[in-house]
Amino acid sequence: MLLKTISFDTKDGKTISLDFLKKLEKGRYKLIAKASDSKNNEIADDLNFELKSRKEIFEESVLFTFKDITDVKSDYFEFEFQSVIPDLSVFSRFYIGQELNDEFATQLQKGIGTIKIKKDSTSKENFYFHFSTRYDNETFDRNYSISKEEVAKKLEFEIISLRNKIEPGSKENWSFKIVNQKLETEVLASMYDSSLDQFAQKEWDTNLNFDQSYSTPAYPSFYEEKFKYINFNNFEQNHRYYPFYIKNPQLNWFGFNFNDSENKYVKEKYLKTIEPLTKIPKNAKIVTGTVSDALGPISGVSITVQGTNRITTSDFDGNFSIQAEANEILTFSYVGMIDEYYTVKGRNEDINIILKEDSNALEEVVVVGYGMETKKQVIQVLFKSYHKTQFPMMLQFLQL
Repeated sequence: MLLKTISFDTKDGKTISLDFLKKLEKGRYKLIAKASDSKNNEIADDLNFELKSRKEIFEESVLFTFKDITDVKSDYFEFEFQSVIPDLSVFSRFYIGQELNDEFATQLQKGIGTIKIKKDSTSKENFYFHFSTRYDNETFDRNYSISKEEVAKKLEFEIISLRNKIEPGSKENWSFKIVNQKLETEVLASMYDSSLDQFAQKEWDTNLNFDQSYSTPAYPSFYEEKFKYINFNNFEQNHRYYPFYIKNPQLNWFGFNFNDSENKYVKEKYLKTIEPLTKIPKNAKIVTGTVSDALGPISGVSITVQGTNRITTSDFDGNFSIQAEANEILTFSYVGMIDEYYTVKGRNEDINIILKEDSNALEEVVVVGYGMETKKQVIQVLFKSYHKTQFPMMLQFLQL
């Protein structure tokens, strides 16, 4: 969108007043300059710039803010602080590269304060700034950096006369004026025939990029533990369960990826999902047998192959079967009985295991029946003890 057009003549002066910029809002703008010579050849150039305001309102949602108001021609860095706290103190640390160069303390007046720091135009390192303050038992800090290229003194010259479109055989005088004459200066002017660009295979690339690695200094750390936790063990805790969903669902490729058919990771992941929970050796055979005690077969006995997760239990008649190979050890476990171990032989065989009672287990159980007395009859209570781990039915202990 075109905002303003200004006509000028270089015979009257070489400066143009841009006072109208004060009325514009902050943002990015583009300035286009066009001029014509005596032969009506048009010369044009453009410049992109960002418009800022010194009267910009600072953020009120944070404790303090800062703004770089450094003048490019000045020998000092200058920063302006502003805060909703009128007399807030701000501490500044100035780093050149990784080294701390200086420290400053600034107390704001009516919520505004400035600080100036001497530039080092000969530095080969970047410049870093750390601003911090403490208020209401809490620390707030901000970081800022300026590259060494922005500070280094560069050759500044003014073009007095120059035409980028000339006629063949004409004589041209180009004039330049060196602004900062204290620097040693050597000017090289060159030109080429731009009409030859139409024969070029591609456009000229004059942008040279050099990769550089930048590392910030070790700024002070203000980590604070803001919470304290107290556990009350004597209170009942209510658990709440919340539903959740998987934000990034994954497709089951079943060992094949259409994008990469040779992807080993997908194949290995799929093979793990179909692996059996128990791995049975190739030479394993089915071992069968019976488990009993002094009274007869026992059901519910746990039979485990040591060192594996292969396990089974005996049925109602004490019979069992499990897959094992030669020299593997079977463990027989049952409540109230001593564990028995058996080493599997290489040939087919039926195993008969007899479990013995554990003397350390509970040997005596007292069963108490509570009676009820009426006018017609009395239901007596009988106490009996039974010394076996396998109990008969409860009704055998109760007699009227």
